[in-house]
Amino acid sequence: MKHQKLVPVSDECRRACEVRGWEVPPGSPPPTLNVLDGHGGFTVETSGRNIGTGTLWRPGDVLKKGTIGKLENYDGKSFYQTNKNVTRARYKVPGYRYMVCVWFDNQTGERIA
Repeated sequence: MKHQKLVPVSDECRRACEVRGWEVPPGSPPPTLNVLDGHGGFTVETSGRNIGTGTLWRPGDVLKKGTIGKLENYDGKSFYQTNKNVTRARYKVPGYRYMVCVWFDNQTGERIA
């Protein structure tokens, strides 16, 4: 399965960060994404509307109206298992009640879950 990557920041954004002495972000998650992972499932938030709540893995056939999610928000300084340098994105999938979580490695930009 081909995973999507973080969208690189623009040169304008990069220059603005560097001039101000800010850390340049690794990029942003794609605006839309097939939320299924390499195992044919996806991870949902089990409670709350904010990033940082509990998660649960679900099989892909639970999604009855498609697997393409729309980006709602993300945290560029999150963690996944022992990797503490990741972006955690939340996607809304049509017809599904809960937010779907996707993680990207900030070093490579690759989707990791």
